[in-house]
Parts: sequence; structure tokens; C-alpha cells
Amino acid sequence: MDFDWGRRYFISDSWSIRPSFGGKTFWIHQKIRYDFENTQTLPIPNLGPIAGFNEFTHAKNDYWGIGPYFAFEGKWSFGWGVGLLGKLSGAIVWGNFEQSTSSEENELSFDGGGPQLLL
Repeated sequence: MDFDWGRRYFISDSWSIRPSFGGKTFWIHQKIRYDFENTQTLPIPNLGPIAGFNEFTHAKNDYWGIGPYFAFEGKWSFGWGVGLLGKLSGAIVWGNFEQSTSSEENELSFDGGGPQLLL
């Protein structure tokens, strides 16, 4: 959500400028879910591979910000609806970022003798 306050000044018949300022605020809510099926197979001699184990990751990101906004616009009209327009704008935003993640990963280990399932 933004708000902008400014006024156009006519320097000549063909030149105008518009300085402005205002505020800017925003919210970002993001949820991510990764599901992996049969991520690692277990090779068994004379039997073939055994299907692996499922893994998942769930993540949540929240961000919000607020701050002042500044802009400057210039216009040079040549006539007949033709001209040049330039705009420069920026904001200084202060915000807060929160992130949480949960996951389950399974790993097959072949250290030593037979395979082991590490949870």
C-alpha cells in the first residue's frame, strides 16, 4: 500500500517537473512445502532395489516493512503528443523478517556391515 503527494510545476510551455513524497508499506506471507518421494533406494543383491523413504520440508516466511517514499518526475513536451518523460523514485524501508522451517530427512548409511536407517 502506497500513498504519494506531489504537485506539478510548469517551468515553461514544454517543461514540467513533479517532486513528490509519501509513504510505502507492504506485507509478504510465503509458505513453501517440498515433498520428496523415494529419495534414496537400497540396493539388495539378488533382490534388486528397495524403494526409498519419503522426505519433506515445510517453510514459512513473513516480512513487513514501512518507510518514507520520495520521487521526482520531469517531462519535456515536443508537441503533437510527443515528448520525453523521466522518473526517479526510491524508498527507505524498515521492516521485520520472520522465518520458520521444519523438515524430516532420512538417510541410509552403509558404514561397516549392512545398511542402517538414520532418522
